[in-house]
Amino acid sequence: MTIKDSGTEFVTKIHNELVQIRANQIELGQELTERINDVANRVKKLDSRMEARFDAVDKRFDAVDKRFDAIDERFDAIDKRFGVIDERFGDVDKRLGALETTQDSILATLESMQSRQDSMEFSQKSMLATLDSVQSHQESMETAQQQMLSILLTIQRKLDVN
Repeated sequence: MTIKDSGTEFVTKIHNELVQIRANQIELGQELTERINDVANRVKKLDSRMEARFDAVDKRFDAVDKRFDAIDERFDAIDKRFGVIDERFGDVDKRLGALETTQDSILATLESMQSRQDSMEFSQKSMLATLDSVQSHQESMETAQQQMLSILLTIQRKLDVN
């Protein structure tokens, strides 16, 4: 074998080897593409599962949000009721303040009436004392009149006897 033949054979072997490497690379590329496609399909399946799960979770969150909205509405209604109750308590406080003022004026009037009554009782007692004094004086005058009448009767008897 000559150098030319050996060179041609060598080049042919290298060429065949390169073709074989190229074929192996294409086959590996094909296998890699199939694997990538399988992974992509699995990712798509997983993505669709996750999407379904996320949709279910979103629905649950929406339901929870609706519940919270309903609770917020209830709390708003309760707040409004408490506002009305606060207003009513304010009105009641005003009324109680007016009642206390009226009660204080009535109490002052009663105290004034009590002092007048005490004054009247004092006047009545002094009038009773004066009346007792007048009655006592009248009784002493009646006694004096009786005595004078008795004396006059005695004088008249003596005059009648004489």
